[in-house]
Amino acid sequence: MTYWPLIILASFTIPVIALPFFINYLKKHNVGQKIRQEGPNLHQHKTGTPTMGGVIIILTLIVIVLVLVPYNKYVLWSLITTVGFGLIGLVDDLIKYLKKRSLGLLTMQKLFLQVGFALIVAYCVQQNTDLGTEIYLPFIKNSIDLGIMFVPFVVLVMISSVNAVNLTDGLDGLAAVLIIIAMLSFALIAYIQDIL
Repeated sequence: MTYWPLIILASFTIPVIALPFFINYLKKHNVGQKIRQEGPNLHQHKTGTPTMGGVIIILTLIVIVLVLVPYNKYVLWSLITTVGFGLIGLVDDLIKYLKKRSLGLLTMQKLFLQVGFALIVAYCVQQNTDLGTEIYLPFIKNSIDLGIMFVPFVVLVMISSVNAVNLTDGLDGLAAVLIIIAMLSFALIAYIQDIL
């Protein structure tokens, strides 16, 4: 049995309770966002805004998945993927903090880590689950078998998704709104397919 109401409640409550303490800790230790001078003037007021809030989100996700979500391979790989990309983000934020600059990992360094991690995950998921190599596209009746192109396709989707969020993050809540819209859509699809 899955405890969806409890999962939803915990997903909201834990960060709401934990984030103020975490933010105060970060402010106390002067861990804040550095803003690029060449960026829009509207963003300059964000200088010093605490970063690394993803730590609380990822820790909440780990606790909820391990305690409340029934185990299966797909849940495990989803968790591994999220934590892995979260760690790349954490390294990026730590470099910004430690070097006291607005730039963390260089673009090529970040892309190298993302692609390398995505390749490992895509290959392992394909080898260790019954996922197969077929995909279904909206408005197309039959599935498309990608064959050996499945892993590169999955890597492309993962990297595109991660960087789409990364690009919109920080633009005054834009990432949060887009993620809420996407997650509600996935929840509706899961409910219609009797997965949720």
